[in-house]
Amino acid sequence: MYSISRITHEKHGKVVEISRDENGSFETPFWAVEKAKTEKRLWLTEGAKKVKFLVDNKILTLSELESWGHHEYQTLPKCYSCAAILKETVFTHKLCGTNLFCSQDCADKDFVRLTEVDNDESEFECL
Repeated sequence: MYSISRITHEKHGKVVEISRDENGSFETPFWAVEKAKTEKRLWLTEGAKKVKFLVDNKILTLSELESWGHHEYQTLPKCYSCAAILKETVFTHKLCGTNLFCSQDCADKDFVRLTEVDNDESEFECL
């Protein structure tokens, strides 16, 4: 999860900061980037002269911020079944190996898929 805040940084001046936060309001980096862009526009309309983006203590341009969002998304752990970003609670089943799932439903579907594949292979061996 991600949080967005407007701060006045001692070195960089007015910045909109994106930070990783368990209690953040934004589940994906894409939503965080969009909210950061909105906050910058709002701050500028309120009279701020210059507003920068700050992520991981680095100032980013708009294109760098968007690239960060895409890269950040790529690195997040995702459900093996539906590719949803995994949260604190994850699910498994006895045949999944190291694969993780976002819900019991996704884990159950994968289990059924694996057992059906195993059953299909067993049928061919009997012929």
